Amino acid sequence: MAHGRSAKITSQFLGGESLLVDFGSVAILSDHPSHFGGTGRGPMPGDFMKGALGASIVLALGRAADRGELPIGAVGAYCTNPLAYEDCDGPLARLVYIAEFVVNLVVTGTLTADQEARVLEIARNCRIARALAGDLVVHEENRFSSLAPDQIRSRDLEILQQVRGEVSSRGVEAKATPASAKAEYLSDGRALVTWSGSSQIVTDSGQAAAVAALTPESLLAASLAACTTVFTARAARSAQADVDIRIDCEGTFGGEHGSPGEIRKIMQVSGDLDQSQRDVMAFSADRCALGETLRRQSTITINLQCIPAGDSGDARPANSIETVRAAMEQAQDPDCDDGACCVPQLQTDLET
Repeated sequence: MAHGRSAKITSQFLGGESLLVDFGSVAILSDHPSHFGGTGRGPMPGDFMKGALGASIVLALGRAADRGELPIGAVGAYCTNPLAYEDCDGPLARLVYIAEFVVNLVVTGTLTADQEARVLEIARNCRIARALAGDLVVHEENRFSSLAPDQIRSRDLEILQQVRGEVSSRGVEAKATPASAKAEYLSDGRALVTWSGSSQIVTDSGQAAAVAALTPESLLAASLAACTTVFTARAARSAQADVDIRIDCEGTFGGEHGSPGEIRKIMQVSGDLDQSQRDVMAFSADRCALGETLRRQSTITINLQCIPAGDSGDARPANSIETVRAAMEQAQDPDCDDGACCVPQLQTDLET
């Protein structure tokens, strides 16, 4: 029986739409594309969540194939999502969340109907699919410090300021691309997750420390931390508040048949703030799009495409990875979220 898994993530606001997401062994710059005020230099917060789902699915199926349980070769998943909206009474004009995740799953191999059903069963019951379907509890806490930012900046924050300056000086503009994530199984419990212009190795929790890689669970926690950071930073700008923002997320995920997992999120904001400014930031942080997604039950729609192994009967043809990649390219959804899920619209923005 699988044991519970944990993840601990820190997200630090750098400026603009830029965040530094620290996984412990790996740090990733997260950003939005230029049409949302960013530089396009890294995955968006929503990309982390779709990457978590895709990686969790291909790792579960890849492991099953490694154990000889399924006659499949390469495995790939292309994850997208439409957005859902809800009226909101407060600083935010509306709540935004993901009601459905669409996974275009591609496997190579000649499968029977029963084996195809088994592939879908494994995919739908991976840890992240269960978490997004409602098998997760989210705890949130907001902490405010009245000290001015220049009084509390540590050496680490000075380094972050340097990173912010380097990003600004480069002035890189990225074309508008849908928020999506592709995941493909490599071998030995390792997957490659690719976002627009960025990719990372994701692996099973037990191996992550040894290979300095990410896990699906850490990506899910990172999505909540990053999205909260963006919502809070935009609320601070609307409230004309100069602040430092740090989000700590720690998640514990149950075994395959264990109890629901949980994520504990602590937001720490420092600055010279009045109560109204604190209220606006706390409201936005508690209602960030990916937090709203985790507190609801999302539908996981999986479109399975099986590509026969070929006349040789070999379930793992040499070109299987390339075949899967080509199939994922064809499955791209032009109606996918383009990053808007993590760009909140404040009531004050509507009035100007």
